Amino acid sequence: MDAQLGAMTQGELTLAASLQVPNQSLTVFDRAYFSAAFLLDWQSQGCDRHWLMRAKDNLRCEVDATHGKGDCTIRMPVSPRARKLAPEVPLWWQARLIEVKLAGRMGNPVADRFTVDTFAEWVFRATVTGHSGGS
Repeated sequence: MDAQLGAMTQGELTLAASLQVPNQSLTVFDRAYFSAAFLLDWQSQGCDRHWLMRAKDNLRCEVDATHGKGDCTIRMPVSPRARKLAPEVPLWWQARLIEVKLAGRMGNPVADRFTVDTFAEWVFRATVTGHSGGS
């Protein structure tokens, strides 16, 4: 596990980008970290570095493929402002949108490339063993 502290002038995304995260891990982010450039970089900086967060209510996306009930691959446009700040980011990026019912409430986590079964396995591992990273 890693942590970063910085000056008040540093943004959370900047600090988070410098974290040392192990391979074969799942990082759960707050919706404030929803950034194509940040998340694409996050998952590409290691082997099997996954991310998960609750989808924003105003998520702009198109369904690319449906894999089962409550499980689909979506594609999302990258804003012109984001592309200006990070020209290497594609016009569109993909993620997995999973519908989950917890404590009687429906939620829509969005993740890098999880299937519903993989998501369930990570949650099980985290709740039973106390961690979700590799062994």
